[in-house]
Amino acid sequence: GLELSLTKLKGALEKDPGNLLTFTYAAEAGGLESLLYGTETDRVDRAIKAAAPDVKPGQPGARELLIGNAAVELSRLGTLEAPASTLAEVTKQLDDYLAKNDGDKWARWLKARAQLAAAERKAAKATLKVAADGDDGLPIAMIDQADLLVDEGSLDEAIALYDKALAKSKDHPLAVLGKSIARAESSVQAND
Repeated sequence: GLELSLTKLKGALEKDPGNLLTFTYAAEAGGLESLLYGTETDRVDRAIKAAAPDVKPGQPGARELLIGNAAVELSRLGTLEAPASTLAEVTKQLDDYLAKNDGDKWARWLKARAQLAAAERKAAKATLKVAADGDDGLPIAMIDQADLLVDEGSLDEAIALYDKALAKSKDHPLAVLGKSIARAESSVQAND
């Protein structure tokens, strides 16, 4: 789904290269792609740079810029000499946004990722649960929860969460990979 979104957004920008809202959607999708799959951040930076000066808080596209920027900054933490200040800034932006938009599951998931980066594992687990629960729960939050459960040796619970994520997002590569690693670690159904 993410790859398809990025392709469609590229096509939309080719048709209307000055559309700020399209740039914000490109920033969001590209930022998430960078965080999840380690892709290049240049196009995300260009999209943010193109839209950020003209999109003010509360306007259409502001949320997408926040999500894209938070995701891309979290994706870069491992390459920074002093990641603490970037992490603190991203955390503050997410906290400020979530104070007014408590039900935004994507912002909540990014908050959990920031908590994990800050070594706040217990808080991150609770935040991931909120992002994963309900009919609108995010498969990626379920996958992250399952990954943490695998780390703790709770393989049955982890497999159940991977299965739940796969039921919502068929053949999600991170769920398939996580489930395979969990099975291999437990030597259960290693051939599968």
